[in-house]
Amino acid sequence: MSNEYIKPSRLHLEITKRCTLKCPKCPRTSYKGMYDPNTDLSLDTIKNLIDKNKFKTILCCGNFGDPIYHPQALEIFKYLSDNSNVLSINTNGSGKKLNWWKDYYNTIGKKDITVFGVDGLKDTSKLYRVNQDWDSVFQAMKLGAKLGHRVAWQWIPFSFNEHQIPQARLLAKRHNIHFMLLKSERWDKDDPMKPNNKDLYIENEPFLDKIIE
Repeated sequence: MSNEYIKPSRLHLEITKRCTLKCPKCPRTSYKGMYDPNTDLSLDTIKNLIDKNKFKTILCCGNFGDPIYHPQALEIFKYLSDNSNVLSINTNGSGKKLNWWKDYYNTIGKKDITVFGVDGLKDTSKLYRVNQDWDSVFQAMKLGAKLGHRVAWQWIPFSFNEHQIPQARLLAKRHNIHFMLLKSERWDKDDPMKPNNKDLYIENEPFLDKIIE
């Protein structure tokens, strides 16, 4: 049996701690002031990592931040897209004009995936994603799908949005947006935000493996 080191094919990369939202269960909110909120990975650091490893799939998703708020986001996305089979970018999608999103979709490839975290319709998404602008985010989602990009709507079920899931599925389907449920792992005991339907916080729907061909 060979002892040769097998390099991983996937990389989860958090490029920044910047974010505009104030989600109640996010460490940025619950542990506010305990870390530098504006820490960014440099493009040179990212290039050095990618050049040495040649990952097939790269996921840009934040535990503390949102990748679209990195000062060099588009330049970084371009590099990552050019140097991977699939780049998946998770974002709350807020705070960017539609022209920025046009530049964004022109930067990444049609093979890549953009996952928008939107936990509700216009009247409910802001209840958890505090400061999220639903209208502008949905416009960005529709634009990507219209341009032929792979766009996903990621929805965390809460007690205040679980009744809207069927309506959201139909809305996503109408605009060729992939809809996906994602369970939360941050529930407190007897948490009032926990969905009443237990099926909505027990199992996740398969996502990345399902839509990567």
